[in-house]
Amino acid sequence: MNDRFELLERIGQGASGEVWRARRREDDRVVAIKLLRRVNSAEALARFVRESELLAQVDHPNVVRLLEVGADGDRPCFVTEFVSGGTLRDLIARGPLAPPELATLARQLLSGLAACHARGILHRDLKPENVLLTQGGQVKLADLGLGRYPGNLEQLTRTGAMLGTPRYMAPEQFRGGGVDARADIYAAGVVMYEMASGHPPFQADELPALVRQHRLDPVPPLATPGLPRHYARAVRLALEKDPARRPGDASLLLRALDGEVVVATARRRGFAIALAVATAVGLGVRWAKPDPARELYARGASLLEAQRAAEAEPVLREAARLSPGGTAVQLVWAQALLRGGKLAEAERVVRESLSIAPGSAAAWHALGRIEETRNRIDAALEAYRHELACDPGRVETRNLVADLLHRRAPAVLLGVDRGPTVLGTAHP
Repeated sequence: MNDRFELLERIGQGASGEVWRARRREDDRVVAIKLLRRVNSAEALARFVRESELLAQVDHPNVVRLLEVGADGDRPCFVTEFVSGGTLRDLIARGPLAPPELATLARQLLSGLAACHARGILHRDLKPENVLLTQGGQVKLADLGLGRYPGNLEQLTRTGAMLGTPRYMAPEQFRGGGVDARADIYAAGVVMYEMASGHPPFQADELPALVRQHRLDPVPPLATPGLPRHYARAVRLALEKDPARRPGDASLLLRALDGEVVVATARRRGFAIALAVATAVGLGVRWAKPDPARELYARGASLLEAQRAAEAEPVLREAARLSPGGTAVQLVWAQALLRGGKLAEAERVVRESLSIAPGSAAAWHALGRIEETRNRIDAALEAYRHELACDPGRVETRNLVADLLHRRAPAVLLGVDRGPTVLGTAHP
């Protein structure tokens, strides 16, 4: 490495590695080099190698770009673009961010995280120190060293070990063991809360007290003047104690930030049984103002989000009647029917939506959930395959498919082999 790079300044260090600003001699480019200071365990080496593998798979303007991987003697290292504008921590140290800046930075942060989730990658240590900023203020997610594939059987840590920074960890992470993208969603919620208020929602001098706050205490309301309503709502969704009540990945939280109605995932016996995302301006819904259908839709979606499906169903039924052809309304109505156990009617509503919008990933997802509830696995898989054909970036659905395949025999199923996977699901 010394032949090709000139180390200029050490800019960071941790328990197992250090980061240097360096100059690549061949083109005078300033880069960042992460070196493993000492390889004192196979675990540390595996984690370092994993970081380079993860970075190599993500090409997104809001994720630090990997340039090359190498070694300095017996010290493995990788080279990334150098980001010179400091960190989000530096920005927050000056005080709460102004609402326009909040929305811009949060959207970039979630876009970068969504790119990771779309590749089946978890960050697992999202915090302001790991959110870099360019001189122009562009967000770059860094330090994926604790990331992993949710479906990867390789264990990088001891069973039950905790990975992450406690102030930004989801309640379920304190138990150790497996987590999914919803732990990243919680961490993003903590970061977004801190951006708006200047401090995280929970603070304590002792770890047990901090753990108790994350697991039991209500989130203090944000009181930032002029805070956009959608921003506050997205933070509330992200900081739900129960992971089943959070959006399933960063792309869904990004939709919530943009004002869409997001009904969070709910998991039972290892697979998701409820997910609906709808927007009042998408999927064929067009309302003039004022309009009774719009008011009914908003009220019904709100009831459904509050887990009051029996009350939501007749409200959404009337909203659908008043807005024929509005598939977004129909799909949220079908969600209420599904939760109420009215499977036949839910299927009828969803198939009617598909006849109007056959390319609707949300409608195919709803049909898959209905078939899954009936334990018709082949039909559910077929619906989810149609969904992924419409929108390949749906991480939660790839997890669903992996769960369903796991419940079946380990042979070749539905034309999907057990080869190299993303989120445990091979591409057909």
